[in-house]
Amino acid sequence: MNDLKFYRIIVIFFVVYFIIRYKWYQLRKEHDEDKIRFFVNTAHDIRTPLSLVMSPLEELKEESSLSDKARYLLDLAGTNIRKLNSITAQLLEFEKIDSRKAKARLEPINLNYFLAEEVSCFKNVCEKKGDRLAIAYGGRADSYICRQTLAGTYVGQSSV
Repeated sequence: MNDLKFYRIIVIFFVVYFIIRYKWYQLRKEHDEDKIRFFVNTAHDIRTPLSLVMSPLEELKEESSLSDKARYLLDLAGTNIRKLNSITAQLLEFEKIDSRKAKARLEPINLNYFLAEEVSCFKNVCEKKGDRLAIAYGGRADSYICRQTLAGTYVGQSSV
């Protein structure tokens, strides 16, 4: 009789344990879904003002009376707005990946071109501060990395 009580207690313990684990899993899953929903909503909220800013910049770039510096600054602003737009698009794509509606795929990108683009965005700020910003490629013009096109995180190694 004593052994039967012991086995019942063990069975009850395991049932309670697995119920608690299941509930914990459900709460974690709900929390993860809430985080994704937050980022998707934020991406939607950011995307609209970016579009509203980009349109006047594109229109202003068509003016023939702009100086070279003004054209450069407009191009720089446009580049950074396109980057922000790309990031918001990646956040929206992340939702599709998470819900299994889309799959991330890796694609190679030219690392030297990518780094040159990044450095050019900071050139004006550095000039204002009196700093010099340069990038050295190490003699290789064919350095590539892979990135996930939908999730937007960089993976892989540089061949530089």
